[in-house]
Amino acid sequence: MHFREKQNRIPFYKYERPTLHEIRVLQSKNQPTLELYYIGENEKKFSYYCVTPSDTNDQKKDMYLYDVQFRKFEDTCEFKEEDSNWPIRVEKAERRLFLYDVGIVINDLPWWGKSDTSLTIYRGPHIRKKISDVREVWTIQQNPFDYKLCIADSNNRIVALDCSKHEEDLDLFKMRHVCISAEFNCSKQPNSKLLSLSEIPKSPPTYFSAQQGWALYYSRKNYAIWLSEATPTQTISPIVQIRFEPSFKKFSFKNVIEYGLIYFLYPFTIVFDLVATPTYFIYFTLAGPSHLF
Repeated sequence: MHFREKQNRIPFYKYERPTLHEIRVLQSKNQPTLELYYIGENEKKFSYYCVTPSDTNDQKKDMYLYDVQFRKFEDTCEFKEEDSNWPIRVEKAERRLFLYDVGIVINDLPWWGKSDTSLTIYRGPHIRKKISDVREVWTIQQNPFDYKLCIADSNNRIVALDCSKHEEDLDLFKMRHVCISAEFNCSKQPNSKLLSLSEIPKSPPTYFSAQQGWALYYSRKNYAIWLSEATPTQTISPIVQIRFEPSFKKFSFKNVIEYGLIYFLYPFTIVFDLVATPTYFIYFTLAGPSHLF
């Protein structure tokens, strides 16, 4: 019976989970599109993901605002190659903080290791309300859990940010690090680190974040995108988070062979049971009850 039960549990098919080979950021009809390329069922396959236009009503123009949109693998959109053109700017967004109103991205945030590729965003009023530009940025860490930044302009005015907050921290797929305005002593310390800066367009980017659904969060890829024809009235940054988890049903020769071997051995187990059962019965009958304990 054990062989028969095991045989019944062997499927003739298995599910293939392809890996993500390549990511391309495209632009079609003034909308950003993410292309995911993978091999499935022995052929090249492409999935496209688009941004749903954000509701622009009652937006505060002096605030950093986001429209977070989640996509499952099957939530694709149509894309025509003849309508495509390249975005003006694409930036990788892992361990970086984009402050578009002052045209700066802060690179290599030091608190999370390279394995943590969660997106980091700033929430709050525009930085330029307090400073006119960005001259330098450094870290403040008085204890191991201090994730603090100090941003100084050319007139030595300073903005302090606390980056220890999280959004959606119960779901590693959705989790984001968040920086907010704060007040603390920005005097440089012996362990303070100066962080490098890069210039970016002074308009809200669109973020794409793609992650393999069965992999850990270190597989996530993040991109910040500025279109070649940015909408002047855009005051919000869409964040499109995609869980890439395709699976295809595939015939399994290995399972069929295993099924056949069990089928071949099954008659021998029946013969063994027919021979062994009387032998055990005779032995215990002749041996007597005392041999049972």
